[in-house]
Amino acid sequence: MTDGAIPNLSTLAGTDIAIEQASLAKGEAWFECQIAGLQFHSYDVVDDLTGARLRPEAGDRLHLVREPTNPYDSNAIEVWWKNSCRLGHLPRPVAAEIAPLIDAEAPARAYAVSGGTGRAWSVRALVIGAAAAPFHKKHLDRLRSEQQESPMPVNAPSFVDGLVALDASQTRKRLAAALAEARLHAQWTAGQSGDGIAEAIRHVDSVLLESARWAIKRLDDALLASRSAPARQETLAEAHAAVVAALDRDDDPITPVRPSRSGFVSGAFGRRSEAPPPGC
Repeated sequence: MTDGAIPNLSTLAGTDIAIEQASLAKGEAWFECQIAGLQFHSYDVVDDLTGARLRPEAGDRLHLVREPTNPYDSNAIEVWWKNSCRLGHLPRPVAAEIAPLIDAEAPARAYAVSGGTGRAWSVRALVIGAAAAPFHKKHLDRLRSEQQESPMPVNAPSFVDGLVALDASQTRKRLAAALAEARLHAQWTAGQSGDGIAEAIRHVDSVLLESARWAIKRLDDALLASRSAPARQETLAEAHAAVVAALDRDDDPITPVRPSRSGFVSGAFGRRSEAPPPGC
């Protein structure tokens, strides 16, 4: 949810947090963190009246309350839900940086971005406002650093979408290189007859068109797989695996034609175990 410069709230429309979309779009500071101490307070306790477990829903408003008299941490910040359920505290390193700002009356609004699983550290909170500025700056600095180091497009929606975009770009380059090589091969094998050269080039062009259709289908499947896979940083390996699986699938409906006289074309868009196409 927080891979970019602005958190993605598209799945939380109609919840309390939706009201923050405009302010976040304008660049208001924010950060996301886990809630500490869930196991010591009211989180996941069974409600005596309803029998339901006390867990916030994603998008619910939370309340941050300073607790300067906490015997363990004078920077402690409590996290409350529905004004009567104390979920826990912001993690100590987070509280150490934003407690002085809250004491100076810097605003800090909080929302649950996940309701958790009933286990410790499973609920995540989004904090918005001037008190979030230190962590917001660190997040933006990290994004800039990653964009400068990464060969992927800066505006790629995710790591996996960037991977697919690069694969598409390489596919276009390989098609162009293969076509140029195929034309030279056709001219060489067809002799000097104008009709023979034209016929050979038409044949090679048709082969490459089929290969292009097949390659584009592979990329489309990979893109769909990447978007259906988890996008969070901790599950990035799963998303990457989904793309690799789509690119390596064995049941492609479009199979490249493999002419006997143009061996280099037949391998141009074959499986990963085959020789790479020209221009690689």
